[in-house]
Amino acid sequence: MKNQNRRREFLKSSLLATTGVFVPAVSGKAQSQPEQIVVKNTFSADPVALRQLTPNVKATRVGLGTGMAGSNRSSELTRLGHDEAIAQIRRCYDSGIRLFDMADWYGSHPLVGEALRDKPRDSYTLISKIWPHNGLDSNEKDADLCVKRFLKEIGTDYIDLVQIHCLSDPQWPTQFTEMMEGLEKLKEQGLIRAHGVSTHSLVSSEVAAEHPWVDAIHFRINGKEVRMDGTLEENRAAAMLAQKNGKGVIVMKVLGEGQITDPEEQKSSIRAVACHPSTDVMVVAFKTQEHIDSFLEKLAEVLKEEEAAQNA
Repeated sequence: MKNQNRRREFLKSSLLATTGVFVPAVSGKAQSQPEQIVVKNTFSADPVALRQLTPNVKATRVGLGTGMAGSNRSSELTRLGHDEAIAQIRRCYDSGIRLFDMADWYGSHPLVGEALRDKPRDSYTLISKIWPHNGLDSNEKDADLCVKRFLKEIGTDYIDLVQIHCLSDPQWPTQFTEMMEGLEKLKEQGLIRAHGVSTHSLVSSEVAAEHPWVDAIHFRINGKEVRMDGTLEENRAAAMLAQKNGKGVIVMKVLGEGQITDPEEQKSSIRAVACHPSTDVMVVAFKTQEHIDSFLEKLAEVLKEEEAAQNA
């Protein structure tokens, strides 16, 4: 009971602090603040270097995003068919990509769990997300029930990071207090190692960047500003604020959800993400071994160029 009261007081005080500052009109607030560089990870030119995401979670620089064009427990990965999806997950693992970004919304839990069943659990990192909105055939919103079901679907004892999925309303902390409290309890029990949010608007990202409950945030960032809300500079500023406040930053939409197709534009967008200090890790959807190799080659080129520039 004492722990439960502590959680409630923590959430209550943090919610009051947050909602007293953030309203929908604050978009760009982070950009107006002086940028403060927080060096969490030393530079490495290794495309799949292990990076510190949160104090309790490490992950490879690149992760497999399993939710491209995802909805109602379906995604491009699941639509590959069972055998090809399993093969693709294993190709990522064998290529050094050991971060796997899942969600209930994507339907990817069983596939990832099966593909990695013979791999040491400490050799990879798992992220999942609870869908808090309408749209799934199950409207289960209880964090305890959701996460324990996720564990069974994946076949694992713990999930490294569980987030509240697809938030755009800046008032999300007042809307999902019970879910946040439930995830905090699961973290105390060791069933998850960190919790946070996946954001789909600049203002929701800015709220998350300053909210003390959040351990890690998904940001939509790429060099072409495709499938993003706000500018590159605004989102970078929000991500830097998150870093300043000790949160992990996961960048998605690095290639604009498949819309950035020109090789040089892809390389430019990768550079905008990988070479900026606000990025801890990035997740990308891959459909073939060729896609994996192409992305890692471009990333390696970008990182070598950055290394040369730093040493010049």
